[in-house]
Amino acid sequence: MTTPPTTPAATTRFSTSRAVTASAPRAETRPGRTVVNRGRLVAAEAGLGCVAAGIAVTGLAGYALAAAGTALLTLTVLRIRGRRASGHLLRLLQRDAFATPPPAVPPRTMPRGLARTLFPALEVTDASDRNGATVGVIHDGRGYAAVLEVPTTTGAARISVNGLIQWLGRDPARPAAVQVVVEQFAPPGIGHLRHFAPARSYRSMPQTDHPVAARAWLVLRHEPLQAPEVAEARGGAAAGARAGVVAATARLRAALRSDGLTTEPLDAARTARLLDDLGDPSGTGRLHADHWSGTEATHSCLTAHLATQADWGRLLRALAPAEAARVVTALTLSNDGPDTAVRTIVRLVSPRADIAWREHQRLVSQGALHPLTGQQHAGLVATLPLAHPPRSLVDVTGFTIGAHTT
Repeated sequence: MTTPPTTPAATTRFSTSRAVTASAPRAETRPGRTVVNRGRLVAAEAGLGCVAAGIAVTGLAGYALAAAGTALLTLTVLRIRGRRASGHLLRLLQRDAFATPPPAVPPRTMPRGLARTLFPALEVTDASDRNGATVGVIHDGRGYAAVLEVPTTTGAARISVNGLIQWLGRDPARPAAVQVVVEQFAPPGIGHLRHFAPARSYRSMPQTDHPVAARAWLVLRHEPLQAPEVAEARGGAAAGARAGVVAATARLRAALRSDGLTTEPLDAARTARLLDDLGDPSGTGRLHADHWSGTEATHSCLTAHLATQADWGRLLRALAPAEAARVVTALTLSNDGPDTAVRTIVRLVSPRADIAWREHQRLVSQGALHPLTGQQHAGLVATLPLAHPPRSLVDVTGFTIGAHTT
């Protein structure tokens, strides 16, 4: 007699489970459909109960119960486009339950006046650093910048230019430029009311120091085309560029603090106000070879050559007796490969064109400044708190689009 072949135990168990499953009775209706029908039945019973209770109870309470029951019955029984009314209601309520909210757009502040005229795409956006401080980040269509305010008690001459050059070369974010902006104010009436007796007497007094009020700021600039990895490491796009500027600003503050200089970042509102103040209120005017004449003031830009830290202090002292209403001095340190380019521009601002021109000639004749003939537009840009580098995008990127030579 032949012995039948032995079947493995695992195969036997699998065969048994299949046999048991095949012999189990199949449900006539799907469990999910039963639950839905049962819920609709309960809702209908509740609606009928509310209607009956409303009929039995008199007054406003009865009317309310009857209305609620009628509404519940309508949602349960009424069918619209192949779906119960209750299903349409649930679909409407759940439509936005899992919707992804749109990304939050930070509020933006738009400067006005001359800054807006020179940079139509100019905007300032608030961002927060790792310490929770709010920093206003400027975007002028090409790069991003942030402003640090220097206390008035410190003095702009104490800002170490050599220290800024060293920091600019070693910072990992490779900032495009760092700028020192100083605004000096002459006492009112000294230069404008030349025939006013008290002003005439004041000018005739012997003095070595001239009273002047001054404000100073430090501006840090980042250009994505020059250091694209900075923005990419922080998520990319404008948000990544702003985060890179804020992080570099925090490192600059720490470096200055170690040298005994405490600074404060400006938020978007104060930064926009600074751009308005250092520019021109109207922003409309006419460009000439040696000045820009606006509707409210005349702006004359000149240049200075600085070689040492002492030259920076001497320049500020030479500008103190100027009779112009305002003197804006901008020292821009640009990260130009292995070297650091230094550019110093001075802008004389006066509501009277003759005073601006007289101070222009006086400072040039003394050798403190040099004319910027034919480059007044570049002078206006350089004296705004943007740390705008002198190199064009063509020089930075090394290529042009649609350019041709003749």
